[in-house]
Amino acid sequence: MTKKALKNDGIFTASLIDGFFCWLKKTAYNNFLETNEKWFTRVGLGLMYFISVMSLVVSIVFIMKYNALNGGYVFAAGICGLLAAVVLQYIAAKTIPCLNLLVSNTPVKLSSTSVLDIVALAAGIFGVVALLSGLIISIKASSFQFFITGLSIFVICEYWLAMALKPESLNIEIVKDTSAGEEFIGLLTFFAKGSLKIIPVIFCGCMIFAAYDLIAMMFVRYDYVNEITREAGLVVYAMCGALLPLFGYVSFIGYYFTIDIARAVLSIPAKLDKK
Repeated sequence: MTKKALKNDGIFTASLIDGFFCWLKKTAYNNFLETNEKWFTRVGLGLMYFISVMSLVVSIVFIMKYNALNGGYVFAAGICGLLAAVVLQYIAAKTIPCLNLLVSNTPVKLSSTSVLDIVALAAGIFGVVALLSGLIISIKASSFQFFITGLSIFVICEYWLAMALKPESLNIEIVKDTSAGEEFIGLLTFFAKGSLKIIPVIFCGCMIFAAYDLIAMMFVRYDYVNEITREAGLVVYAMCGALLPLFGYVSFIGYYFTIDIARAVLSIPAKLDKK
């Protein structure tokens, strides 16, 4: 096979994949980020009201169901769960909109979409593999948990795919005249902004798990106090997912402060040349 044939095959493959990506942009991923982000945010925040009520309900059910438990402590734990859910819901509701502001108020430049297309391809393949693997393992192990894990990974990968196909949604501008330093900063910032966009998805998933676990706790018979403590601990960890928006906000500010310093250093040679 000649070099010319190899080159044509490479162009054909790239053109085929790029054409598929263009089709995805116009169909399945048209307004994908905006629509799903609002949905995940609303569901997550709404479930926190449900979790706050269920924390008190579960404590009352446990008092009636287990005579060995100290009713006062259990009821106090339920009240604490209710108050904690309300406070965490307030924090999440206030900080999630700030994440979008950070993304839209920090412009970034890249020289081309080549690397982003590679990220999109990798995310798409890994997401499909994770979904199919989770389904197969779940069937073999007779456990629905593996399928849920695979589905969660698939959703996150699809988000990365959508962001890589639509960099303008992250306020990333494609400019040919970009230095190597700006290109490096642009790639780092793409992943940083993408992580901010993923937070509402993870937040919603944590709230779904917490709500489900609280409901399941009422219908499970526990023989030891340690079992109850372990399940309650899982709910608490899941509820801490409401702090992810705040953590992401603070982390991105610190990251971009470092980026601003790097940009200032990179601009020194140009300023010296002018002088």
